[in-house]
Amino acid sequence: MAKQELCEHIATIDLETLGIASNSVIISAGVTVSRYEDKDITFQELIDTGLERKFDIKEQITLKRAVNDKVVKWWYEQSPEARKILISSPTDVSLYTFYDDLVKFFKDKEIDIKKVDFYDRRSFDLSKLEYLFVEEQKVDVPWDFHKEYEVSTALKYMGFDRYGGIFVKDIEGAVYHNALHDAAIDHLRILKCLHSSI
Repeated sequence: MAKQELCEHIATIDLETLGIASNSVIISAGVTVSRYEDKDITFQELIDTGLERKFDIKEQITLKRAVNDKVVKWWYEQSPEARKILISSPTDVSLYTFYDDLVKFFKDKEIDIKKVDFYDRRSFDLSKLEYLFVEEQKVDVPWDFHKEYEVSTALKYMGFDRYGGIFVKDIEGAVYHNALHDAAIDHLRILKCLHSSI
């Protein structure tokens, strides 16, 4: 059996939503990218070079995207910092602009999005975007779906727990359930564990 080669680049993605269904309201998205060899990259560097979007919730509700009452209740149990994402802002953008934003993000960095390993949690985030792009917008996903991986599983097979020894509380300025922050932290976990196991 041939050993699978990693791509040069790793990306992590996180979504914050108001539900668990494929067509749930998506509140925000965060994406980070680096080379696998960037073992010393910092949380702040990932934030500064990442992609973050906060979406128009009202638009999505008008379009009948799903809202789960239990998830809404869960949001109101989170920290005040995390709950700020629920407040509407004039800078909120349409969810339906995210495909172009994602493609542009990688193009601007001169990275071929098809040659990037994408990681998310529980295969939750990429599946939501796949539904948005394929079922609603009638376009193929811009990444290579053969290069989708789940963070916890990757960490487990490198011999670590699901947190990889990095906790949100240990990173100055990190807000749990901020999409970009969560993506950056998972990104650091993968790189730390990968380079620890070499």
